[in-house]
Amino acid sequence: MLEQEKRVISGRYRLLQRLRRGGMSEVFLAFDEQTQQHIAIKLVNDPDCIKRLQREVRILRNLSHKHILPLLDDGTFDDYHYLVMPYMEHGNLRERLMQGKMTQEEAGGLLVQLASALQCAHEQGILHRDIKPSNILLNDPNGQHIYLADFGLAKPLGEDTGITQTGCLIGTPEYMAPELAEVPESVSSDIYALGILLYQMLTGKLPFTGTTPIATYWKHIQEQPAPPSTLEPTISCTVEQIILRAIDKDPHRRFPSASAMAWAYTNALYAPAELRSFAAMQTLPPVSITLYPVKKASAVKPYRVGARVYPPALAPAQDRAVPCSAAATPALKGRRYQTLRVVQKGILSLTALVLLAIPISLGFLLSKNGVQADPALGTNAAFVGKVITTTHTSQPTIAHRSNCQIHKIPRLGRISMVINMGMVMVMEGVTMVMGTTMATNC
Repeated sequence: MLEQEKRVISGRYRLLQRLRRGGMSEVFLAFDEQTQQHIAIKLVNDPDCIKRLQREVRILRNLSHKHILPLLDDGTFDDYHYLVMPYMEHGNLRERLMQGKMTQEEAGGLLVQLASALQCAHEQGILHRDIKPSNILLNDPNGQHIYLADFGLAKPLGEDTGITQTGCLIGTPEYMAPELAEVPESVSSDIYALGILLYQMLTGKLPFTGTTPIATYWKHIQEQPAPPSTLEPTISCTVEQIILRAIDKDPHRRFPSASAMAWAYTNALYAPAELRSFAAMQTLPPVSITLYPVKKASAVKPYRVGARVYPPALAPAQDRAVPCSAAATPALKGRRYQTLRVVQKGILSLTALVLLAIPISLGFLLSKNGVQADPALGTNAAFVGKVITTTHTSQPTIAHRSNCQIHKIPRLGRISMVINMGMVMVMEGVTMVMGTTMATNC
């Protein structure tokens, strides 16, 4: 391929220098004579590699995402097939990690971008199969915008391409999921590679290395990774749980999607402290919760509580409405307290009016039926205090506590008195119960 370095491909792309040589292709820096811009061009001439390149072209034509390196052009030249991509002058993540590990915030920014690109591919039924630092290109020196590149090993989910020989493992051993020794690739195997990458970004080291590719992959199958916090003490417990979940040996215990992993990581960094302990276990995008007081729907406005935290690349989910509960929020509890206080005051006022009206009514009723109340005691004399003496005469008597003066009461007055005293006792009982209930609820 060296003889191509001074050649012009298809009369348009002037090769300048080799950027990378892989097992199946070579990538050159070239100058586009038509657009007057630098580009990267991948060249292959091996029959199997040509099939992979053609598949990569088909995949990239169907993928459009701001964090997936776009395809600019493709074609043939002599015995070579090529595809053209934008040139990223700031290098790749592998070169960045050679300068040192990242902070949790830096790694989180890259993870969200990379996860959104991977999520897009997975939703289109495409597995990348080769997630590693050299395939993540930096569009700026600070990693504020990255591209997922090199879909040369990518394939549609569940498709038997017929390109890979039976019994061969495809990928980079340092990032390959352990189950690939027995089962086909899946979304979970890409999640595993993403977890290994996150481990590497935060600790500066790979969890498994060996003297040979086979020895390295064997460790993925047999050994447990060292907890990231033992290599980098600043890694929080929740972030560590997220990493270890992503690289779990059992694919069913990993995150179900790249977006779920990114959301959990972002939540662990930026959610309130009381929510962070749950972040590593979350698998769904967040929702806002709207609490509705128990009133007619047309007469109230919803109270919105809580803060939503979303990764920049993830869209928020739709709101859910749930009925408000007794322990909703302090603000809602204050509203309920005020409402109950108003009800309590109304009941107490009504009770006082009833108590005041009963003796007046009873006095009027008794006066019409021949009851003589002591003028010195007023209208309350007939039922102040309790019965303390009775005489076995033809008429029952009631005695006032202060002077024990006996008043004769006819049958109609006696019945009325009993009814009214019963009402008083009932109202007093209701008042006591309501007061106790209010105090308990408030």
